[in-house]
Amino acid sequence: MTREVEFTEAEWELLTDLPRLAAFGAMAADDGDAVNSTRELWAGMKELAQAARSRYPDNRLIREVAQAVAQDDEGAGVSRFGWKPGAMPLAHAVVEQALATATEVRRVLAKRVPADEAAEYEAWVLGIARAATEAARTGFFGVVGEQVSDREAAFVRDLAAALGAS
Repeated sequence: MTREVEFTEAEWELLTDLPRLAAFGAMAADDGDAVNSTRELWAGMKELAQAARSRYPDNRLIREVAQAVAQDDEGAGVSRFGWKPGAMPLAHAVVEQALATATEVRRVLAKRVPADEAAEYEAWVLGIARAATEAARTGFFGVVGEQVSDREAAFVRDLAAALGAS
């Protein structure tokens, strides 16, 4: 099982940034109101924690990444990406950062992590993005309209491609 000590500091930062970026990117992929965005982000972060415990309890990499994200100092990681509340254009920057980080994570996983563990990490990250995109409908207060918009679906597809997941 792969552990934090097997990565450089820069590699570990990528691995711990991506799950959070998957949730933020899914939220930012489509224009939503504050209620929808909050639901999406909450669902993604909930999936991050719950799936690490329930679906991947034997994957030490996922457990350690989830723990590192939970211990992050009040969202300090988000500010590392240059995003601050009220900054514009938020959506495009977050989506692009998520996809760029996923591409880098793919390289790290290929170099340092056994294929089965890497596949679980990829599935975990994609599950976070899917949970966020499925959390609210596209219409008024997230209760009417499409469950997942075309732009949200495209974000998940692009994230999967960047990770090399099928």
